[in-house]
Amino acid sequence: MNIYRYEAAFGGADKTTKAMRQAIENWDTLYYQSNATEKSDPCQRIGYTIVNKLVRSIFGEYKAEARDKVVARWMRSLDAKKHMAMQRMLVGGECYIKPCIEGDGFAFTLIPRSNVLVFGRDAD
Repeated sequence: MNIYRYEAAFGGADKTTKAMRQAIENWDTLYYQSNATEKSDPCQRIGYTIVNKLVRSIFGEYKAEARDKVVARWMRSLDAKKHMAMQRMLVGGECYIKPCIEGDGFAFTLIPRSNVLVFGRDAD
């Protein structure tokens, strides 16, 4: 589905500036590039190196626990997504963690910035 149909449906326009769209696209290219080009070699993927080191550092001493068995199960499900969520946030500027009802609990899915339309911003 074309993003502009979403804009029409919600009666708004994507507020992401052209410069920001270009910056996100450039960083994605630096991060995900796996083929050599005339200008760069994927074995020196600076974006990948920076993000990988930050994610490892951030979660090196992080641990979340819950005493309640149900909440502990949800925490384990969320824990499985934390590295990828942080990675996508560092690559694209934002990453949303969406809880999805599954059986008698929740599963979590990630929504990277590249899949979000921003119709407005405020201080929060």
